[in-house]
Amino acid sequence: MSYVYVLDEELNAIAVDYKGLEEYLKNNGDPVKHIAFNYVGNILISTIFLSVNCQWKQGEPPLVFETMIFGGKFDEHQTRYSTYEQAVAGHQAIVEIIKTHY
Repeated sequence: MSYVYVLDEELNAIAVDYKGLEEYLKNNGDPVKHIAFNYVGNILISTIFLSVNCQWKQGEPPLVFETMIFGGKFDEHQTRYSTYEQAVAGHQAIVEIIKTHY
């Protein structure tokens, strides 16, 4: 299981070894990328590409994207995803949930 990932041109998470990460950093800079962020009032909802696999269950897809809420009654709630598409959809779903509870 790989623990380090980078995004390719189509925003797919690609597993790399540390040599691959070093090459990526030389050519692209920081692998952590902001995918989306929104404010609902004073509550921030932020989704990023982590570059580190947070999945600890063997055989399960990597969890390399994360949405986190800052502020309000759901402060520090986080949800993780395997793909860019899941992260974008999950981010928007969380924004809508926060709007209904704000």
